[in-house]
Amino acid sequence: MNISLSIEECNIFACETVEDFDRIQTIMTNAPNYKEVNNRGHNSFSAGLNCYGRYLMNKSIGKIPAADRLGKKPAQAQREASKPSVNISSEERTAIEMVLETRYANGFRLDLIELGRLRKFVREITDGDVALLDDELIELVKMCGTLFQGKVYTVSKEAQIKIKEVISDYFNSGARVIFYEEFYTKNENWLFDESLVSVDMLVGLLRRMFPKLEFTETFFGYTRASIPTAVTAELRRVWGRDVILSYSQMSERLPYVPIGRIKSALAYNPDYIWNSVEVFARRSNIDVSTIERNNVRDVARRECELHRYVSVMDLPLANFTERNHELSQTAIHNAAFSVYLADDYEKRGKIIMRKGESVDALTIMREYCRT
Repeated sequence: MNISLSIEECNIFACETVEDFDRIQTIMTNAPNYKEVNNRGHNSFSAGLNCYGRYLMNKSIGKIPAADRLGKKPAQAQREASKPSVNISSEERTAIEMVLETRYANGFRLDLIELGRLRKFVREITDGDVALLDDELIELVKMCGTLFQGKVYTVSKEAQIKIKEVISDYFNSGARVIFYEEFYTKNENWLFDESLVSVDMLVGLLRRMFPKLEFTETFFGYTRASIPTAVTAELRRVWGRDVILSYSQMSERLPYVPIGRIKSALAYNPDYIWNSVEVFARRSNIDVSTIERNNVRDVARRECELHRYVSVMDLPLANFTERNHELSQTAIHNAAFSVYLADDYEKRGKIIMRKGESVDALTIMREYCRT
């Protein structure tokens, strides 16, 4: 690098603490030809220094376990430890990680040309050749990032910390699942800039960062339940005491659950009643009355004995409507039938009859005309 300092003064890899590094970095940046060297490398030298400083800081606070730095799960790292180690120093390994992060933001292509360039960049930092065969160097590069379409992409430690904070905060709020596609879509503007160029790459990183969580084909979190079961549980969690919610409100409360999954869960779950366009009511939050239930059932029983059916319009629902004023007329009828009559009766449009009874519109019209 030709910086006017002795080898001892320049050896940042001998630093074991952030304080040691800060001292040497100050000496380097105050060197007479520091700006010249840094400008000649298009600021890559200063970027490398900052990267190594962040590495020491994260290492000192325990945010980068050895297994994570190599892109492995703890179990994988333990298996690798039993294999013969390659002849490479920690200084060289750190330099390789630094070069991948600072010079290959758009991915490292696994070919001999890029391997040669990588060796050159590392040599500029360490003043020595990388003591690895090409195949060994390729395997090490793969462990430093995620392989995608022939390139290895590395994600900065800062990005990993941010991802971990966002996901931890979401789960700490009570959430149980995060859908990969939705998380990537909601954060794509900065994930892409951090070399996470696809959902598959994100999933690979998440598996390494959260080895204790459950991972399925579409989501990860604290359960391996089916998608309908997982989404329904999330809906119950965020619905609270509200009677009605719109799709947009539910989507705001479940930002990492696809709106299509929410719609499907609402459509096929009897605890949710259609209220109006894109608005549903939760049956268990509707205000019901035992006395009112008995009155409704008495009317339904009496009318069905006389005519084999009863119109929902003839049920005594004035008080029910007043108490549940948030509901539409359609929701009032469906909710009243669901909570008061559904166990013994069937509903076809506005007509209610006992289960097993067969009454069609023509029969009803003839009886009406006769009377």
